[in-house]
Amino acid sequence: MLAVDVQRKSDDDAKKLELEALTNECEKIRSIAIADALPLVARGAVSQSEVESIKDGAGRDDLSRDLLTLAAIFEAVLDKGEVPTAVTKSEVAYMRNRAEAIRSAVETADKNTKRREHQDLRARIYTLFVNDWSQIRRAITYFRWNEGDADTLAPSLFLKGKRASSDTSESEENDRESEENGRSDNKPVEGEKRADGTDRTHGVPQDDPFAPRS
Repeated sequence: MLAVDVQRKSDDDAKKLELEALTNECEKIRSIAIADALPLVARGAVSQSEVESIKDGAGRDDLSRDLLTLAAIFEAVLDKGEVPTAVTKSEVAYMRNRAEAIRSAVETADKNTKRREHQDLRARIYTLFVNDWSQIRRAITYFRWNEGDADTLAPSLFLKGKRASSDTSESEENDRESEENGRSDNKPVEGEKRADGTDRTHGVPQDDPFAPRS
């Protein structure tokens, strides 16, 4: 699990660096294209307000839209051929390519962010549920100790596997089978010891909680 998380973080970092490099390239292209568009404004081929609106752009979403707007401006000028410009058709095509690339990269990054947020939310909800269910099972085990049916009323969320040790003592096997089958005829007696010398009654309610205190 740790290796998967490390690999995922490494992939995320690589994509982040790629997006930053693409953003820097697109910002540079936009600056050059705006500078090339100013002479067209002076000649009356392009509206000044249109170029000014591009200057006000901010963020990666605006960056993609600005490049597409600039590409459309230069395409219109080149198609008419009436006003000279230093921008070539291949440069306009590359401008469109970068605009599509930055938009696609931003959309992918947004989707990954939302997916991670959803995964984190599911993990938090699951943790809360497991913790609450554990407390419920504790309460039911306490109140249904004599009946021995706590696991039936509130079963564990996790499957109980067989012990791997081959030298398990008979008393330990009986304890496990009693817990799994909900039997109450093998309840630990106060002071009784396990095979390893530990107290079997540690943490186990022994008295009736509703019995009058002496």
